[in-house]
Amino acid sequence: MALLGQRKDGENSIFHRVDWYRVVLDEAHTIKSSKTLGAQAAFKLSSYCMWCLTGTPLQNKLEDLYNLLCFLHVEPWCN
Repeated sequence: MALLGQRKDGENSIFHRVDWYRVVLDEAHTIKSSKTLGAQAAFKLSSYCMWCLTGTPLQNKLEDLYNLLCFLHVEPWCN
């Protein structure tokens, strides 16, 4: 995740130029804030299949779940 969010032009990174078959976001709770560069970079990844893994429960607000649904491209929340 740190590699994806390092640069402001992260969508131009090698990770965003590949159409991945599967992207697994380990420690998915790290994208609970959609304002972070890491979350924005994760949302822009192109993949046929996306998984989220986390052992951290939802803590504060429903937005934490919303951002995971956005990453997973679940309709209608990802639009």
